[in-house]
Amino acid sequence: MGGRGFADLTVDGSGIAVLRLDRPPVNAIDIELLHDVIETLREIEAEGGAKALVLTGAGPCFSAGLDLKAIPQYAKDQQRELVSSINRLLYRLYAFPRPTVCAVNGHAIAGGFFPVIACDYRLCADSACELGLTEALVGLTFPVSCMELLRSELPGHASRRLVLTGNTVGPREALELGIVDELAPPGALMDRAIEVAGQLGSLPLSGFARLKDQLRKEALSRMEDAALSGSDPQLQADWMTEEARKAIRALLNRKRG
Repeated sequence: MGGRGFADLTVDGSGIAVLRLDRPPVNAIDIELLHDVIETLREIEAEGGAKALVLTGAGPCFSAGLDLKAIPQYAKDQQRELVSSINRLLYRLYAFPRPTVCAVNGHAIAGGFFPVIACDYRLCADSACELGLTEALVGLTFPVSCMELLRSELPGHASRRLVLTGNTVGPREALELGIVDELAPPGALMDRAIEVAGQLGSLPLSGFARLKDQLRKEALSRMEDAALSGSDPQLQADWMTEEARKAIRALLNRKRG
């Protein structure tokens, strides 16, 4: 197994799979990256040899979210494919039958935030990185899978703050809010993530998969429906509105300035 495209995959001798988002410079999300990660997760499941999965980012960033330079140019059919692919990826990751550990090695913002909270155990580098949801800053709404993850995985006050303010938080506040489970020194992050993955991967795995399904059954049912049947209301609307395009252009101009 070696992954594909923007999803780099290695499996060590103990059966720990490490999947790195690898789309330089900041692992920004587009349709191709989503497809590559979905197919790599499917490949890991089909092979059946991995005992646990560690998800992380290549380079200094976990993921800075959607590619705001490319996605505003998407036609409506591409917008629909983007939303559908987000739903498919997050459903597959949240329902993954093996233990999943996220190693947040840098910024995890907007669309890059959701794979973090879809994992079973979340570690974050204790460094100058930010986590959060900035969609309110540009007027974008969330696919079904994203909202299900927020409701299932975060306390209500944390979701409210993140969704409605567009503010991000550092690692220590992310720990306090329940976004991540543990902080690690940047140089020790991957070693610790692999250690946790090994611990979880040593549990009876068929039982682990059933427990995960029990814990998440209702959310997974709604996510599966959105992923497989195309029932997400975002697919019926002009998701990328002109208001959002204007806000994105202004945001990019501020960053360039």
